[in-house]
Amino acid sequence: MSKAFAVLKNLSDKVMITFVLAIFFFTLLGFLVTITTYMKSYSNIVSWLEWIWVLPAILLFYLCIQLGKFFQRKSELHLVIFAVTAATICYLILNLSYNTLPVSDYKDIWTGANEMAAGTFTGGHDPSNYFYYYNWQVGIAAFESIIIRIFGSHFWVLKILNIIILNLISWGIYRIAKKKTGREAACITYMITIFYLPYLLSVPQFSNQHLTLLLLLVAFHWIEKNKFAFSALTGLLLAVLNILRPVAIVVVLTILCYWLYVFFRDRAFKKWILHSALLALTFFIAVSGFDKLFVKIDYADAPVSQPKMPYFKYVKGLGGDQGFDKLAKLSYDYETFNQIQKEQLNSLITEQPVSTVIFVINKMCRYWGLFDYQFEHTFNHDPDYYYQYPVKALYMISWFQYMLCILLALIGFRLWKQKHDMDVYVIFFIGYNLVYLLIEAFSSYRFIVYPFIIIMSGYAIHELRLYEINRIVSIVKMKSKKPFARTRSL
Repeated sequence: MSKAFAVLKNLSDKVMITFVLAIFFFTLLGFLVTITTYMKSYSNIVSWLEWIWVLPAILLFYLCIQLGKFFQRKSELHLVIFAVTAATICYLILNLSYNTLPVSDYKDIWTGANEMAAGTFTGGHDPSNYFYYYNWQVGIAAFESIIIRIFGSHFWVLKILNIIILNLISWGIYRIAKKKTGREAACITYMITIFYLPYLLSVPQFSNQHLTLLLLLVAFHWIEKNKFAFSALTGLLLAVLNILRPVAIVVVLTILCYWLYVFFRDRAFKKWILHSALLALTFFIAVSGFDKLFVKIDYADAPVSQPKMPYFKYVKGLGGDQGFDKLAKLSYDYETFNQIQKEQLNSLITEQPVSTVIFVINKMCRYWGLFDYQFEHTFNHDPDYYYQYPVKALYMISWFQYMLCILLALIGFRLWKQKHDMDVYVIFFIGYNLVYLLIEAFSSYRFIVYPFIIIMSGYAIHELRLYEINRIVSIVKMKSKKPFARTRSL
């Protein structure tokens, strides 16, 4: 029996390693595809000259490496003080530079939050309202309404909250990296995190991704404590996370898969069953409680954990028509609309498999390989901002920075897996990415998996000792001399 467990554990290791490396490989391929496409189709925005921005991205990495190396010799207190100060200054510069207002979905959520705070919210009962067909957004609006009740209707309060949350996320990534890769590598990871442009550029617009990521890091930290009390607390925490952004089911499945992996490794069957049952029980009870609460206070007419349009994300993710115009023509008859979408989904899979696969490939190229355009949402999709500096420069540098992180993470993961067993972060990285094969995917949705990429990048830098510039130069010189030495010896 023990041999069978060992075989299953080794097989799961190989499968997970293959998936992670495949995701990194296709991300690099997606980058080449998307940047080439942009250069051909949007040459007025992105030209071959934009490759010059890879130099600032490299210099930014050099700064992070040198700072990380410096703080390896300092106390953790000095490290945290510097990181928080430097990050906060960067966040404040971005917030003060751009008079950001909530736009698009963020505007609807902010409007709904103000109505909730004023006691005039009725969107959850109006079939034509944003919060009726996107009922999973009621949770984040309710959270914002609490902030409004305390501090008033001032959007800048949410920007300040973003600064606090992002600082906590950076510190959380450091703590995780310290445990996974050691303090020296974690110092480099911390520096990369605070100067990671996709995070920096997200600060002017409050979204549910910020708070979701913070709660996710806490949940994974609790899970690795491997105690029953923390399993119950994690279930409650994930229920809150699910109300803010409905990704908790992916997290729950991730944790159950992780415990199953630990079961194969340690053969602790009874413990796996008890942990899993406790987490699932507390999670579903808490989710049910939130559903009843929102119905009772008239924020919704039905459980918000159950989408009004269950096929919408899949139809859109496989290249179908989202069909809001049809919904209006049907006088917001959701039952008929859902039946139409179900038939369309079936058609995409059974009658148009080739075109559907091509669409998914193109979608994933953009999801994995395109720059994170979350900053665009702050300006209501105004295309002129792509032409203006420093926005265009920040976008391009962030794109190259992300790709350099992916390249380093690929190397770092290959080195890390040689010394460590798989963990919950690896499993989540795989599961979260694979989900987007089926549903709509935008590059801004990568926000929640950046920590794993950054941690592996920091580990690669440390293991390869890339901060020893003199050593690297001497090695290159030695290798360049070897062929001539051989020639002379002949």
